[in-house]
Parts: sequence; structure tokens; C-alpha cells
Amino acid sequence: VVAFFYDIFFVFVTPLLFKGQSVMITVATSGGPPKADPLWCEKYPDDANCQGGDPLPMLFTVPRIDDYQGGSSLLGLGDIVLPGLLLSFAARLDAAKQLLA
Repeated sequence: VVAFFYDIFFVFVTPLLFKGQSVMITVATSGGPPKADPLWCEKYPDDANCQGGDPLPMLFTVPRIDDYQGGSSLLGLGDIVLPGLLLSFAARLDAAKQLLA
């Protein structure tokens, strides 16, 4: 439960506190998204202002299929590990209850 509220705070509340910049997205993308206008970057993708930071190794970027601008969604390690731990602990609990019954 604490990890859920931690994630909500750092993704959605910190932009309200830090002038529109999400702390979690800035850290995960090593400086945040490109600073230039998306239409400018579509025309000049090699411009220095169109290059975002290099993502951390614990960050998956999943391309959006229906996005005409070619955007992507960020999927962090915690979005994969925590549900995986929940499923593995639930499976272990079920197996332990079957042994006792």
C-alpha cells in the first residue's frame, strides 16, 4: 500500500510542487523529455533540444501503437517487480494452505 501511494505522489503530485516537473520522470529519463516543441522535433529530430536524456536500465519504454507522433509510455521496474512479488507470495500461500488441508 505504501509503494502505491509513493508512486502516486512522485508521479502526479510532484509536478504540482516543482513547477510542472515530475521528479520520478526526470530521474528515470536522466533529465526528462526533450525541451523543444514536438512539431519542431518531428521536422528536425537530430537537433540538440530534441534529444531527451538516456533512460535508466530499469526503465522500459513501450511505444504507443496508435500515436501519430510516435510517443511512448514509461514502465518502471517497480511496475513489474511489485505485482510479480504479490503473485508469487499469493501462489506460495495457496500452496501452503493446500498442504495443510
